[in-house]
Amino acid sequence: YPFGNMVVVSISNVPKSFEEIALTLQLVQSDVSKAEYKRIVFYTNADEVEKVDTIGAYTANDYRIEYLQIERSDKQEKIKELTEANEKLQADNQDYQKTIDELIANEQFETAEEIEAIRKIENMVM
Repeated sequence: YPFGNMVVVSISNVPKSFEEIALTLQLVQSDVSKAEYKRIVFYTNADEVEKVDTIGAYTANDYRIEYLQIERSDKQEKIKELTEANEKLQADNQDYQKTIDELIANEQFETAEEIEAIRKIENMVM
């Protein structure tokens, strides 16, 4: 079922011994005079395919809605992962800053070079 930039392929009468499948798409450039083709191959296997008894009679709009819901869910998961990573980095930065502040407060430096190195690190953290 083609709609927009999505094509839904329905395959029926798949043998029970199905193990792997490859779907090859050959995309033709809109300007035929260039004769440029792009080949895309998708692979899957029986372990990765959801087995169902029947396929519902979806309209193109139904497929589009399902696609967008999956996309939204994927984006929300990515946002969650990035937020957690960001929070960890912020906590790490706070820990570094605390250590820097403690070192400066305790004046646990032996040389001017060490003091300068800590100041450079402090500027990088901020």
